[in-house]
Amino acid sequence: MAGSPPDPYVCRLCAAALGDTWWETPMGERVCLRHTGPSCRSCAVPGADADGLCPRCARTAVVTQAGVKALLPRIRTGLHELGLRLTTPVRVRLVSTGEMVAMSGAPAGTVTGCTMSIDAEVVDLAIVAGLPAPQFGAVVAHECMHAWMVQRGFGIVAPPIAEGLSQFASDGWLERQRDPRARLLREAIAQDPDPVYGDGFRQIKAAVRRHGFLPVLRTVRSAGRLP
Repeated sequence: MAGSPPDPYVCRLCAAALGDTWWETPMGERVCLRHTGPSCRSCAVPGADADGLCPRCARTAVVTQAGVKALLPRIRTGLHELGLRLTTPVRVRLVSTGEMVAMSGAPAGTVTGCTMSIDAEVVDLAIVAGLPAPQFGAVVAHECMHAWMVQRGFGIVAPPIAEGLSQFASDGWLERQRDPRARLLREAIAQDPDPVYGDGFRQIKAAVRRHGFLPVLRTVRSAGRLP
């Protein structure tokens, strides 16, 4: 019947009976042992293609501006629920991995989004093409937080605070999504060992727990530090 939950006793990929042993992904999906190969970077089932995605996740990859346009209303709604509204709409532009490397100066695959701005004007948000829908949404949410701060004249903010706030926006957006892949992305944000992105996120989360999100933003804007 349409909409029925998957049978836990058959393989997620080929629907064969699982038998006594199987692989279980971080999403709790069971896969029979005949499936091997690299794991999907989005949902962790084996058998990813050259881009690191399984066929299911590849179908949700955002590869055209039409795909961007289709997802933006849902992303915008989630950000509004967090209290984040851009003063001026900003274009979201897909770029290749090579273009992102040229813009960011970071190795390929390490940066998936970039906020392009001049003074207090945000020119656009550049996002690497080919991200599965939940990851694309999380990256756009991250960059929208940067854009929100630029448009409101936050000035120079210490990287752990700026990136921590942006990761907090990503996490908040992901929390509102029903896609089970969102949980994996949230776990990656929470457990990130990076001293800027990971530690910054945990510092912001602790401050928000004590004071609330909007009071934290007001303090960062006025004093350049956390309350």
